[in-house]
Amino acid sequence: MKKIVKRFYMLVRHPIIFLKSFKKNFYIRGKLNINHFSRIVLGNDITFGYGTRINFYSNNSDNKGKLFIGDNSYFCHNNTILVGGDIHIGNNVLVASEVAIFSENHSTNLETNTPYMNQSLKMSEVVIGNNVWIGEKAIILPGVHIGDNSIIGAGSVVTKSVPSNTVVGGNPAKQIKYYSEKEKCWKRT
Repeated sequence: MKKIVKRFYMLVRHPIIFLKSFKKNFYIRGKLNINHFSRIVLGNDITFGYGTRINFYSNNSDNKGKLFIGDNSYFCHNNTILVGGDIHIGNNVLVASEVAIFSENHSTNLETNTPYMNQSLKMSEVVIGNNVWIGEKAIILPGVHIGDNSIIGAGSVVTKSVPSNTVVGGNPAKQIKYYSEKEKCWKRT
């Protein structure tokens, strides 16, 4: 009975998401704000915490980024995902609260005498591998690729790509540890 009530609630509160993901165990814990449902491809067992915001931007009708999320991924509360270029999020990804992931940014061309808000957007793909943990209030900037089994420390600003099996932290994020396959343990850099 509890499952039936939950599905009815989903149908009433989020009808488009519900219909697209009925058999995928898609969970929303509170308010979810999405401005283009058709540009999201979801795997199975996805959870979004309350206050999550997913917005899509494009310069023209040809450049429409999509959001791809793999299986068994969990997003805590108040996350922001701004999609300009494609964003690929792998399987078994844990995203803590108040994380921001961006694949778009304003141009900063001073030669045009055009205000920043009127300049075209720059789009760059973001790839987050499998089994990644992103700590609270981390920021992932456009063009970043995060390798499998990596950990992004809380409050980090990730401006460059992160290799697999790595822990990064800070502003800008720098490598703190790596996993040694030879010794089967995490080692300080």
